[in-house]
Amino acid sequence: MVNDKHHNFKQDEKASPTTLIMRQYYGNENWKLRNEKTKERYKSDPEYREAIKLKSLLNYYKRKEQRMLKEEV
Repeated sequence: MVNDKHHNFKQDEKASPTTLIMRQYYGNENWKLRNEKTKERYKSDPEYREAIKLKSLLNYYKRKEQRMLKEEV
């Protein structure tokens, strides 16, 4: 059981590693608020959704290219 007053985020097994890092960097409440703002923007702004999808696709193909280059060598 984790003591709420002295919560060690490294002991929080339900959170993802990224969430743990962001909580340590931003603090727990700020991270939740930032996450909510991003969710709201994603729901309400179609251009923002499209930009995220395009960025994800670009990163996917960059990683795929790197994998293919490694296989050739």
